[in-house]
Amino acid sequence: MNLPEFSVRQTVLVNVLFVVCMVGGCGALRLTEVEYFHDVVLNQVVVTTTWTGASADEVERLVTAKLEEEIQTVSNVDEMRSASQANVSMISVDFDETLDGIDYESAVNDVRGAIDRVNDLPLDADEPVVREIVSTEISPVVMIAVTDVGDVGELAVRDMAKEVASRLRDLPGVSKVEVRGLQDREVRVIVDRARAAAYDVTVSDVAERVRRQNQNLPAGTFQDGGNEATLRATGDYASIEEILDTVVRDEGPARIYVRDVARVEQGLEKLQFITRYDGRPGAVISVAKKDKTDVRTLVARVDAFLADFSPLVPEGIQLRKTLDTAAFVTPRIDVLIDNLVTGMLLVMALLWFTIGFRNALLTVIAIPFSFLTAIIFFPILDISINSNTLIGMLLVSGMLVDDAIIVLENIYRRVEEGEELRQAVVNGAGEVLWPVTAAVTTTCAAFAPLLLVEGTAGKFVSVLPKAVVVCLIASLFECLVILPAHYLDFGSRRGHGAPTGREGLFTRMRLAVDRAFDALRGAYRGAIRRIITHRASFAALTLSLLFAAYAGAQYLKVELFPGEYSDFNISLEAPPSYGLERTAAIVSGIEARLLAMPESDIEDFNTTVGLAVDLNYDRIIAPNLAMIDVAIPQTEENQLEPQRVLQAVNRELDAFRA
Repeated sequence: MNLPEFSVRQTVLVNVLFVVCMVGGCGALRLTEVEYFHDVVLNQVVVTTTWTGASADEVERLVTAKLEEEIQTVSNVDEMRSASQANVSMISVDFDETLDGIDYESAVNDVRGAIDRVNDLPLDADEPVVREIVSTEISPVVMIAVTDVGDVGELAVRDMAKEVASRLRDLPGVSKVEVRGLQDREVRVIVDRARAAAYDVTVSDVAERVRRQNQNLPAGTFQDGGNEATLRATGDYASIEEILDTVVRDEGPARIYVRDVARVEQGLEKLQFITRYDGRPGAVISVAKKDKTDVRTLVARVDAFLADFSPLVPEGIQLRKTLDTAAFVTPRIDVLIDNLVTGMLLVMALLWFTIGFRNALLTVIAIPFSFLTAIIFFPILDISINSNTLIGMLLVSGMLVDDAIIVLENIYRRVEEGEELRQAVVNGAGEVLWPVTAAVTTTCAAFAPLLLVEGTAGKFVSVLPKAVVVCLIASLFECLVILPAHYLDFGSRRGHGAPTGREGLFTRMRLAVDRAFDALRGAYRGAIRRIITHRASFAALTLSLLFAAYAGAQYLKVELFPGEYSDFNISLEAPPSYGLERTAAIVSGIEARLLAMPESDIEDFNTTVGLAVDLNYDRIIAPNLAMIDVAIPQTEENQLEPQRVLQAVNRELDAFRA
C-alpha cells in the first residue's frame, strides 16, 4: 500500500492531520522569534578582569600577561588578543571554527580551568569573568543617538544618555545596553608635595585615607607631577567637601585634613574616544536583545519608550533612532507574503481555466500548508525567521505548488478518461509518486552542500538550506498524503464533456484554453518528431550553444551579493603619532563633505573617533583611528543604483587619502 492509497483509505485521519498542521503552524508562527540574523555562538570568549585603581601598565604586567601565559596552554585556540586599560583587562580567545557542541563547551571549560590555575593575581582585583560571545552581542537591534543640538554642554548630554540607557535596561527582552562617547565625572585630588612634607604626610597616606573614608569615591590612579601628585578617579560624588574634610592624620595636637595638603577639583575624565551624530557632539546607545526575543517586539517596546520619554527630554537635546533592524526584517516578510498571495492568485486563475475551480483551490492550498508545516519544525531545527530563512522561503515559494499540480493533473486526466474516482485518485497519484519524489529530492540535494560549510560562516548559512528542505518536504507530504484525500472529498467528479452550444461565458473561455493547449501540444509533438529525425544536427546545435554559453560566461559579471544595501562604513587610519583631537579634526573635514551632500544621498551618519572594529568584530582603541557609519535614504533611485551614492562619497574622500 503506497501513500496515496493510505490517504484515500484514511480520509478522516488525513483531514485531522491537515487541520493539526495548519493550526499548529499558525501557533508556531506566533511563537517563533523573528530576528535580523540567526543567533549563533561565535566560538569566542572574552575574559574580563576588573582591577579598580590600577594603571594600564599595571594591568598589563600583573593581570593580562599572567592570564595569557596560562590560556596559551589550552588546545584548539586559533588566536588570542588582549587589551589592557586602566582598571580593566580584556582577553579575546578565538577557538577553532570547526569546534561544535561538546568540543566547544570542553574548550571553554579548559579556558576557565586555565584561569583558575593563575593564583597570583593582585588581591584587590576582581575574579576574571569568562563570557561567551554570541552574534546578537556584536549586532545591536537598535541604536539611539543622544545629540547636543542646542549647546547644552557635555554634562547635560551625558546625564541624559545615562538616564535613557538605565531605562532601556529595564525593558523586557534587553540583554545589554552600551553607551559610547560618554565622559565620566572625574575628581582630582592634587597633593602639594611641599605642604605634605611639612606635615610629615606622604602621597600614599593621602590616597589611602581618601579611598578608605569616602566609599562613593572609586579607587583611582596617581600621576606624579613633580611638585604635585594627582589622584584621579571617575564616578559621581555626593560632596567635594567630604573629600576635603577627610582626616589624613589624627595624631598629635592637631588633625591634618586633605584640605591642608591638597586641593580638590571636579570635571570630566580625559576622552578615550569621541562620538558625533551628523557632525554634532553626543553619545550613541546600543541595545542588544536576549536570546529567543522577537526583534520586532523589542523594537516596538523601544519605540513606545521613546514616544513616552521624548516629552521629558530638555530643549537642546535630541533623541533619534539611528538603527532599526526590524526595518530590515519586516519588508522581507512583506515581500514573502506578497509573493504568496500573488502566486496563489496567479496559480488559481491559471488552473481555474484548465482543471476547474475546485481543483485549482485544492492545488493552491499546498503553498500555505507547506510554509505553516515547515514553521512547526523551525524550533526543532534551532532556526528562526530571519533574513536567511526568508530568502530560502522566497526561493521555494514558487516550487511548492509544482508537485501538487503534477499529482492533481494526473488524477484529473484519469477522471476525464472515465476511470472510477477512488481508483483514479490512487492510480493517478501513485503513477507520479516516484517522479515527484525524485524531483523534490534533487532540489533538496542542490541545497545540501550549504549544510557542509564549516565554521562561523556555516552556522549563519546553514539556516537557509534547512528552511528550503523542510518546506519542500512539507510540500511533498501535502501532494502525496493530503491532496489525494482532499480530491476524493472535494475534487471534480467529471471532465468538461462535449460542447453543447449552450455553454456560458466562463465555460467557453475554458474550452478556448483547452483548444490552445491542444494546439501547443500538437506543435510540441511535431518539434519532437523533427528532433528525433535529425538527431545528429540537433546534437551539433546543442553542443554549439553549450560552447557559446561557455565563451560568453567569461564576460559575465559575477556578483554573489548584488549592491543592495542601506548603509556603509568609512574607516580612517591617521599616522600613529596623531592624537585624538588631531584625528577628530581630519574627521570633521569628512563630516563637512557629507553634510554638504544632498539629503537624497545621505540620510544620517554616526562618527566615532578613537575606535575601530576589525574583521573579527573586535574593538581596536587607538587615537589615530576613526569610523563613520553612513545611512542611505531608501529611495527608488538609490535602490536601483546603490553604487551611485558610494561612488559620490568616494569622490569626496579623495581629498583625504594619502
